Amino acid sequence: MSAAAGSNGRAAAAAPLAPVTMAAAGRAAPWGWACGRRMLWLLAAGLGWWLAALAEPRWIMLAPAWEVAVLAAWVLDLWRLPAPAGLTVERHWLGPAHLGGARLSWRIRNRVSRGVTVWLADELPPGLTGGAPAEVVQGRWLAAGSELAVEAAFQPQDLGAAPCGQPYLRYQSAWGLAERRARAPLAQTAQVYPDLEAARRDAAALSLTHPRLAALLRNARQKGRGREFESLRAFREGDEPRDIFWPATARTGRTMVKVRQAERGEPVWLVLDCGRLMRARERSGEPRRLGRAATAALTLASAALAASDKVGLLAYGAGIQYRLPPAGGAEQARAILEALAGLEAERGEADHYHAAAVLLAAQPRRAMVIWLTELAESGLMPEVVEAGAQISRRHCLLLAVPRVAALAAAATAVPASPREMYAAAAALELAVRRQETLARLRAQGARAIELGRETMAATLVRQYLDIKLSGRL
Repeated sequence: MSAAAGSNGRAAAAAPLAPVTMAAAGRAAPWGWACGRRMLWLLAAGLGWWLAALAEPRWIMLAPAWEVAVLAAWVLDLWRLPAPAGLTVERHWLGPAHLGGARLSWRIRNRVSRGVTVWLADELPPGLTGGAPAEVVQGRWLAAGSELAVEAAFQPQDLGAAPCGQPYLRYQSAWGLAERRARAPLAQTAQVYPDLEAARRDAAALSLTHPRLAALLRNARQKGRGREFESLRAFREGDEPRDIFWPATARTGRTMVKVRQAERGEPVWLVLDCGRLMRARERSGEPRRLGRAATAALTLASAALAASDKVGLLAYGAGIQYRLPPAGGAEQARAILEALAGLEAERGEADHYHAAAVLLAAQPRRAMVIWLTELAESGLMPEVVEAGAQISRRHCLLLAVPRVAALAAAATAVPASPREMYAAAAALELAVRRQETLARLRAQGARAIELGRETMAATLVRQYLDIKLSGRL
């Protein structure tokens, strides 16, 4: 995606995150009628007359009479059922869909003069519901002129567009013999965002207004860290002589020193790998690695924008998925959020060299680059190492990879059998190779770290602040 995509994201900044509420009257579905369970039981009961006819042949005439009577009652019940247009279905989103969860409510209105028993199932994609069936109403009585509201919560597993189909409605009268089926034309596409609740929680805990980080900034200014001038004040014991501002000292007659702060308005690039290795899930039923990385990137972008830095985004797989040039403000925050929601974990390998070339061309002057990727489990040196070396020659590079808990557990496990011994040896070799790769990146001037599953955002923000306050930019 080119830089023009960023302007599209900013143009949609005023749009709400949650999908719009939709409501529609029912429409007859193909084969829009069926038999109710009670009808089937009555037909099955007619077999009793055929069995009775074995003992008394004259009773055989009662069997077809019973079946005809049941069928006539079914036709009458079907005729009594209201038309699908008499029922209205509404789908309402109780907030945006994100990896932390999605809540929806459905409202069924009965606008006719007869009560019905209703069932409702919605066509929601597995990526939105986590594979859970979306049967939200099962056999609830809906009186004439009344409405029924239900809610359900789901656990999305994948970022991106989630096409939602049409709710499927079936209903019966109090007799329970005939059944009509309908669909409500509520097809829409929901966007699944990174975990907004986790990002909001982490941003609140790691906000620049948080006491711990505020103290960190104050200490940085007192120690002369940072390079941007903030203000003048009188000399205090412990101040460095090089911070004395002699023109102000001569003018006021008091020894004045410069107070410095971390630079503002610096470009910060978030680079996300969307290749094959980021498709993996730590556990079944959980978001992919890419989803967790996107949530951490969202928290970091919020912190950097709050620090008045300019944040850009580069997401790549075999090609470039998104490229947003660095900018600040609320519009950029929304554009980054929309771009992260559109990321797709590709099935092929990511082209790290191409991503590095695009970044170097887009950012000629020095910037902070925070690269979220994964290391290939190969005996060869991963391509990301050489690509990272190219970037670290010009920029301040922080390369972060997720810590694989299963690999660490297998490497430290005490084997109880030859099979487990071989597994532990293989895991240990992979863990050592992984650490050697990270060490090689550090030797080339980059910061290379592993991120814990539960502390990804916190670690990234602390590393960002440490780099920013140390004046490495």
